[in-house]
Amino acid sequence: MVQQSEYGGAEFTGSADSEVLTLAEAFGIGSRIEYLGRAARHDYELGDPEDNQVIGALIDIEQSLRRSGVATTVVKQISDFRSKIQSHYNPDESLSSDDSRELERKSDAWWNMILTELKRQKRIPAADTGLLDQQGLVDNPEKLLSSGVWDWLDDRPRQDIREAAKTLVVDCSTSSVMLSLRAVEHCLREWYEYENEPIESASWGHVLDLLMEEFVTDEKKNDTVLTQLSDLPPVLTNLYYLKEKRNEVNHPEESPDGQEARQTLMIVASTITEIFEYITEKEVEGMDVLEPPMDYEDDEDYIVEIMRMLESQYENGVPRTAIYKATEMFDKDLSRDEVEALIQDILMGGRAYEPMDERLTLI
Repeated sequence: MVQQSEYGGAEFTGSADSEVLTLAEAFGIGSRIEYLGRAARHDYELGDPEDNQVIGALIDIEQSLRRSGVATTVVKQISDFRSKIQSHYNPDESLSSDDSRELERKSDAWWNMILTELKRQKRIPAADTGLLDQQGLVDNPEKLLSSGVWDWLDDRPRQDIREAAKTLVVDCSTSSVMLSLRAVEHCLREWYEYENEPIESASWGHVLDLLMEEFVTDEKKNDTVLTQLSDLPPVLTNLYYLKEKRNEVNHPEESPDGQEARQTLMIVASTITEIFEYITEKEVEGMDVLEPPMDYEDDEDYIVEIMRMLESQYENGVPRTAIYKATEMFDKDLSRDEVEALIQDILMGGRAYEPMDERLTLI
């Protein structure tokens, strides 16, 4: 925000969040500092704050640096010098010889200090990401998925999605596609191992074939892949498409463009969500016969009673997703975040423990 200062000039108060100093703004700062050097050598009038003269140039530089948080030491020096000359000169006057020499000396020092700081910054041009928000992809890639799905993911696919989003923004399409596909491959294995024995080093294609065998009817086992895909859940069809996409990208002569990378990332996010929903639905099968707890003291006790009801259905602890689903099914007025907070209180209070990741057992 700009407001009137006690010296009659404009004072930039700044904001809570700094903005990135663009290349155009950096060029503008350089040209204004060069102007100050000429003004000091040729006795230019100071001018009013809104004029494109000495005072106006000082204000422009100060504002740009404050907005970006760059060279804060220079900002203070410019502000002090501007306040000094505004208090001693009228707008139609020029600087004395001593003050002119000081401005020329300071303007050279300011530019060197700003250049030193800018050289330390790494700047990469951002690519056009279409409908996807560039800043959102960099700062909040987890928004590609719902909070429940993101919480369910392991650290490795989370990191792959973060890096896929960032490399998409800087136009590294091949890297983005490969990282996206690596994230969904991890979830494919999670899906298979949820109902089957763990597999150590099977390929994507082999794991997908194993899953497809569980859904394809006996009479269609000898049909073509396309015929089999027509009867599969959409999530498996997506996984087959993504497998073919990975095979393409693995060949050096194939290089996906930005549009393909964006499309792949969105399909991966959707497919991971479908895998999560499938596993969640399997975890809560048969819950429709349950009735909501009737005897409980508070919300924490309510969650404990839900866990007590669910324990009979699971051998190795109650999945968190089953607790979320039961709470939703019983129309209890608790959000997922509130349920998660209550689960943490139950764990910290020693009323339950985690025999394995994402599963709880009452004590």
